[in-house]
Amino acid sequence: MDKINIAKQMVREIIQQLPNPKSLTQIYIGGSLAREFHDQFSDIELVFVYQNCDYNELSKCIEKSQTMKLERSQTTKDGTLLDCLYFQKQKIDLMHISYQSLQAQLDLFNDMDRVDPSTQAIISCYQPPTLIWEHPQIGVGELKIKVTKHHFEKIIEYGVKQFSTQMLSIHISREDSIMIQQSLFSIQRAFLIIVFAINNTLMPGYKQLSKTIALLNVKPDKFLEKLDHISKERTPLLIKLISDLYNETRLLCLDQAMLERLPLNLDFESMRTKQIDSNIK
Repeated sequence: MDKINIAKQMVREIIQQLPNPKSLTQIYIGGSLAREFHDQFSDIELVFVYQNCDYNELSKCIEKSQTMKLERSQTTKDGTLLDCLYFQKQKIDLMHISYQSLQAQLDLFNDMDRVDPSTQAIISCYQPPTLIWEHPQIGVGELKIKVTKHHFEKIIEYGVKQFSTQMLSIHISREDSIMIQQSLFSIQRAFLIIVFAINNTLMPGYKQLSKTIALLNVKPDKFLEKLDHISKERTPLLIKLISDLYNETRLLCLDQAMLERLPLNLDFESMRTKQIDSNIK
């Protein structure tokens, strides 16, 4: 049985034991299953949405169940309950959250206060909504998420800030492979964020990158190969490789508002080298 069917079977068992839940309103599949990028190693993630924060009914149901084994339970500062349990030998993460709290989290994206890849991945779970159960009488309505052109402009701004290039030349001259590697992770991440945004596509995470990038209409030629080449280079050639890929990526951006958020060139000069140069002059 595949993971989605296991999740649905578990939900059916819970609902059978809660014939008239008083506060549970909706159940969603979350994580990589919702985004259809799961693999054999993926956990099953379920989001239980309530009218309020009364999770007692479901907690008692799980405790009494013969088929569900609760491993641990944790309550966050905002009152969200996180359970980890096993069902049919599958690890299942449950998030118990009120409708108001979940909508407030999604509104951070709606209001463009958070547009990072993790937030984009969460939003992707509800685009389209992965609803697998809804209370027949208690209707709270669909979660409100609106992805606009301005979101992708903001995502590009965020991506540009992830280019940690200013210390790279110093790291290379020092042959500091650890710091080079750390900088390169941010640089590769920045490229991915920007390329997905240029395609007006939410970034679904880092799993199965070859699959997700293959689906993009607009991308640099041999994009993943170039990112891989960049990740392995440790000589001054690295700066040229990054600059070339950035220039190629920028040329693919045909939307003027997005293009204005992409600087003409990346800055590889640190404040230290600028200060040394000014002292020499």
